[in-house]
Amino acid sequence: GQPQCTPVIRTAGVQTITFFVKNTGAEAFEFHLELSPDGVEVLPDQQTLRVEAGEMKAATPYLFGRFMRVCLNPAQSGQRVAARVWCQAQTNHYMVRENGLPEGDTPTMPLPGAPFP
Repeated sequence: GQPQCTPVIRTAGVQTITFFVKNTGAEAFEFHLELSPDGVEVLPDQQTLRVEAGEMKAATPYLFGRFMRVCLNPAQSGQRVAARVWCQAQTNHYMVRENGLPEGDTPTMPLPGAPFP
């Protein structure tokens, strides 16, 4: 089926970033990260992770872009994906707000642990 993607978040200024994805549904799905230089054009990261029902996985990008998002891929066409998505980030100044983004950034992804979609 078609992937369901979170909105992009601005990751410029972040030194380390981890995305957590918890499957809150009954069916397994896969997810991958996507990178973007401008928040519009996206490129998939190299890894794809499978998440079973009730399981949580974490991913860090192999590459880095100014913007990132998480895309969830249903195992079967027409299947609804139920998940929670978190983003935790650290700047080189170690000044990170509670929502996981550096000072001055505003999250556009449901954070922290908000249901998706």
